[in-house]
Amino acid sequence: MFSRKLSPAEKTLLVADWAARPFANQLVVEGVGTIDEVELQKAVDAACRAHPGSRLRLKGRYCFAKWVASGGSASVKVIRDSAWDGFHSLNAPFLTEPLHPVKGPTSQVVLLPGDTTRIVFRTNHGMMDGRGTQLWVEDVFAALNGKKPVGSRSRVTDMDISSMTRDKNQNSATKIRPSDCIIPTGKSQGDSQAVAWQRIRLEGKFKHLVSKLAILLAEEAWKYQPGRVSFLIPVDMRKRIPGLRSTNNLSSMIHFEVSDQDTVTSVQGKLSLLLAGQNESLPSWYPVLSFIPLSLMKRVYRQSAAESQATDLYSASAVISNLGKMPMERYACGGFDPEACFFIPPCGEGMSHFMTLAGSGKYVDILTATPHMYATQGRIHSLLASVARRLSANDI
Repeated sequence: MFSRKLSPAEKTLLVADWAARPFANQLVVEGVGTIDEVELQKAVDAACRAHPGSRLRLKGRYCFAKWVASGGSASVKVIRDSAWDGFHSLNAPFLTEPLHPVKGPTSQVVLLPGDTTRIVFRTNHGMMDGRGTQLWVEDVFAALNGKKPVGSRSRVTDMDISSMTRDKNQNSATKIRPSDCIIPTGKSQGDSQAVAWQRIRLEGKFKHLVSKLAILLAEEAWKYQPGRVSFLIPVDMRKRIPGLRSTNNLSSMIHFEVSDQDTVTSVQGKLSLLLAGQNESLPSWYPVLSFIPLSLMKRVYRQSAAESQATDLYSASAVISNLGKMPMERYACGGFDPEACFFIPPCGEGMSHFMTLAGSGKYVDILTATPHMYATQGRIHSLLASVARRLSANDI
């Protein structure tokens, strides 16, 4: 039976999942046409057999914890006549259903047939990252098209890749940083732990989009108050091992600040230096986390989250995750033509904002999620409206 180590970074993601279940990758494919639910379940079964990383359950404790492929295939849940339009978190209770790492399921597929058909592929972020989810989804569609899924059985972890390729630089994203960053939608109102998110869709090509968004979000934050602004950017480490196929969590973070003197060019320069130096590598001390009880990590996380919510200051202003241009041709099958593909940002207690970017054809989808206390009075709508206006006008 397939199994692999629980990496220290995955342990921190499980803490986030415990605090705001589900902390999940949720990839949405939407388009025109129909997909037979029976055929979809058969294709999901085939992809799950090819990717044991989609069927994992957490076993063991402390440094002995590991993922074991003891679960069954992801189930297909069909929801007819849904009022969800794919542009916000309203009318989508299925997106909040837990993906329990021990009890399962850790993956699920939701089919919403209609004039616009949507398929939501959900995976627990503790066992899989966004790129890993994409590999699994691509094989689901390969099976729908009568092809044999390529699959993946890699046991390589993010810590393994960091150890093989790490240079002398340390990852600033994993250093203990003060919680002194302001966030793009100002101060909290109320105490709701629910997550709110919205999506905008822009036509056109936007060069250096992450750098532009970092500046735009910083300027939005400064509208509410002066203060320090910094960002976390996920980086896929698979590229360091040519030909590696894996559904495992193989992404890490880089961290950088933005000042009121920064320009798109200067921010792009910061990103280029961090990426060239492989600053996303996990530090050599990180395995120490494997020996710390999950209960203690949960307690520290909850305390840190409470302090941030009380002060409206966080260790980073936002996470910006750029999935790039999505391979739309890999999400098509007989009778179904995809028109958009995007990731709903994972977010929850202890987090400020999480933004995802994904290109589909001539469009880019931008989504941002935040605890509801930072979304009241239409603040997410105002934030994204400002982003859309300035990007479309090239006003940056």
